[in-house]
Amino acid sequence: MTPAFTIYCIRPNASDVGQLTTDLALRQRLEEALGPRVNVVWLRGICDGFGRSGLTSRTVYEINMFGHGLVVCGDTEAPAEPKEAVEVEAAGQLEVPMLMCGLVARSRTVAGLDPTQYEPLATRSTAVLGNEPGAVSLMRAAGGEAALGGPLALFSDRIEATPSEPSGALIAVRNPGHLPLEPERRGAVHGEVRALVDRLRAAGHDDVRLLCQDAADLSFAAAYSDLEYAYTTDPYQWLGLLRGAELVVSFRLEASLACAASSVPFIHLTADDGGRATLLALGLDPWTVELRDSVAAPIDVMEAIERLGEQAEHRIETMANWGNYDRRTGDAFARFATAVRDHRDASANTHRANAGLTAMPVTPLTPQETRIDLKLSDIEADGE
Repeated sequence: MTPAFTIYCIRPNASDVGQLTTDLALRQRLEEALGPRVNVVWLRGICDGFGRSGLTSRTVYEINMFGHGLVVCGDTEAPAEPKEAVEVEAAGQLEVPMLMCGLVARSRTVAGLDPTQYEPLATRSTAVLGNEPGAVSLMRAAGGEAALGGPLALFSDRIEATPSEPSGALIAVRNPGHLPLEPERRGAVHGEVRALVDRLRAAGHDDVRLLCQDAADLSFAAAYSDLEYAYTTDPYQWLGLLRGAELVVSFRLEASLACAASSVPFIHLTADDGGRATLLALGLDPWTVELRDSVAAPIDVMEAIERLGEQAEHRIETMANWGNYDRRTGDAFARFATAVRDHRDASANTHRANAGLTAMPVTPLTPQETRIDLKLSDIEADGE
């Protein structure tokens, strides 16, 4: 019987259904590379002071003791709050293979980042996958074998969804309080959604519903007394709702990517440079609407909807690049799996060689002071 692999995964703190779908896509990749016997131990990305979160000397100690590999998912941003920082020396103490994926270096911050800060992480990783070119360039400059792999949610079409009744237009909302906008700008979002609903109905979309991705979205959705809203924590049901829609207008990047993966017509509303860069890298920027202009947003959405007829043909043209992303991601996970197997075999041989010897006391790693600003937050936490 083939023994199981235990893979630790440091991932964004978000627990919404979009993040859970990305988790499923990650597990699927691990099982494709390592086989079905994979134990995934999820750790929160943000250091909360309780030990089992972030890439710290404490978590590295646990990973070295019980894990066969580590996957770090997140984005790069500067500056980060201390509680969201990563202890750079912790990567040097790591004994198991590491894979980094889902990296986004926002265009507004890349110029201020020093690649040498990331060198211990980049060079320690078996492979590094970026969602967009900025992150790839940054990690290559830091000495890592980085490639443009595309976000894992782009491959969510491989996940079997719970069938849903066909529906009209869905607006995948986000509570404005969590959008990276100025406070007065956030206050205009409610009216924009109302204007968008009216325009959709005038254009013949009689069945318009709101889709909540997070429980925090419920209060926002409930404010529209004449609109039905859907909410689920089940990623299979969530994917079914998206795939059953005739059109999706989304404030949520995972929802937009899931639609792109399954050929569902969509328009993405963005207020974040990271999400914009990701969609640009995928060739989907013609259907991305900037949220910062409150007056133009509903109008821009309708203009983008008028171009949806081009989206299916455009998707076919970009599928070749997506296929390259898929192959690069598969290759990165395959290299990671090879390193994990080699590490497990070497560890087993060491244990056998040391059998019968008196175990020496183990001293936990000392937390280090040097930190880098690698924020392990979801793309969703960037305001998508």
